[in-house]
Amino acid sequence: MGDCYRQVFKGKPSEAIAVFTQARIYLAGGDSANALAALDRLKTYPDLGGTKVPGGTNFGEVAFLRGYALEKLQR
Repeated sequence: MGDCYRQVFKGKPSEAIAVFTQARIYLAGGDSANALAALDRLKTYPDLGGTKVPGGTNFGEVAFLRGYALEKLQR
Protein backbone atom coordinates (compact mmCIF):
# COMPACT_ATOMS: atom_id res chain seq x y z
CA MET A 1 0.00 0.00 0.00
CA GLY A 2 1.48 3.32 -1.01
CA ASP A 3 2.41 6.01 1.48
CA CYS A 4 -0.09 8.50 0.06
CA TYR A 5 -2.95 6.11 0.90
CA ARG A 6 -1.62 5.59 4.42
CA GLN A 7 -1.70 9.35 4.96
CA VAL A 8 -5.27 9.74 3.66
CA PHE A 9 -6.72 6.83 5.66
CA LYS A 10 -4.55 7.16 8.80
CA GLY A 11 -6.48 6.65 12.00
CA LYS A 12 -9.76 5.87 10.27
CA PRO A 13 -11.55 2.51 9.89
CA SER A 14 -10.76 2.83 6.17
CA GLU A 15 -7.09 2.28 7.00
CA ALA A 16 -7.83 -1.04 8.71
CA ILE A 17 -10.11 -2.09 5.85
CA ALA A 18 -7.36 -1.32 3.32
CA VAL A 19 -4.78 -3.33 5.29
CA PHE A 20 -7.25 -6.23 5.68
CA THR A 21 -7.92 -6.21 1.94
CA GLN A 22 -4.19 -6.17 1.29
CA ALA A 23 -3.75 -9.21 3.59
CA ARG A 24 -6.46 -11.14 1.73
CA ILE A 25 -4.84 -10.32 -1.62
CA TYR A 26 -1.52 -11.61 -0.31
CA LEU A 27 -3.19 -14.82 0.90
CA ALA A 28 -4.96 -15.34 -2.42
CA GLY A 29 -1.63 -14.95 -4.20
CA GLY A 30 0.11 -17.43 -1.90
CA ASP A 31 2.24 -14.77 -0.21
CA SER A 32 1.71 -15.90 3.38
CA ALA A 33 4.68 -13.98 4.79
CA ASN A 34 3.38 -10.57 3.65
CA ALA A 35 -0.16 -11.57 4.62
CA LEU A 36 1.05 -12.37 8.14
CA ALA A 37 2.81 -9.01 8.37
CA ALA A 38 -0.37 -7.17 7.32
CA LEU A 39 -2.50 -9.20 9.75
CA ASP A 40 -0.05 -8.46 12.57
CA ARG A 41 -0.38 -4.76 11.76
CA LEU A 42 -4.16 -5.07 12.17
CA LYS A 43 -3.72 -6.12 15.80
CA THR A 44 -2.70 -2.52 16.58
CA TYR A 45 -5.83 -0.88 15.14
CA PRO A 46 -8.59 -0.03 17.62
CA ASP A 47 -11.38 -0.18 15.01
CA LEU A 48 -11.45 -2.80 12.25
CA GLY A 49 -14.76 -1.62 10.85
CA GLY A 50 -16.74 -4.61 12.07
CA THR A 51 -18.71 -7.05 9.99
CA LYS A 52 -21.49 -4.55 9.25
CA VAL A 53 -19.10 -2.27 7.34
CA PRO A 54 -18.41 -3.39 3.76
CA GLY A 55 -14.90 -4.82 3.71
CA GLY A 56 -14.60 -4.57 7.48
CA THR A 57 -13.55 -7.33 9.81
CA ASN A 58 -13.20 -8.21 13.48
CA PHE A 59 -10.40 -9.50 15.68
CA GLY A 60 -11.70 -13.09 15.49
CA GLU A 61 -11.44 -13.15 11.71
CA VAL A 62 -7.98 -11.59 11.84
CA ALA A 63 -6.88 -14.27 14.32
CA PHE A 64 -8.26 -17.03 12.08
CA LEU A 65 -6.48 -15.70 8.98
CA ARG A 66 -3.30 -15.26 11.03
CA GLY A 67 -3.49 -18.93 11.98
CA TYR A 68 -4.08 -19.87 8.35
CA ALA A 69 -1.03 -17.86 7.25
CA LEU A 70 1.11 -19.42 9.98
CA GLU A 71 -0.04 -22.88 8.89
CA LYS A 72 0.94 -22.11 5.29
CA LEU A 73 4.34 -20.97 6.57
CA GLN A 74 4.58 -24.26 8.52
CA ARG A 75 4.95 -22.46 11.84
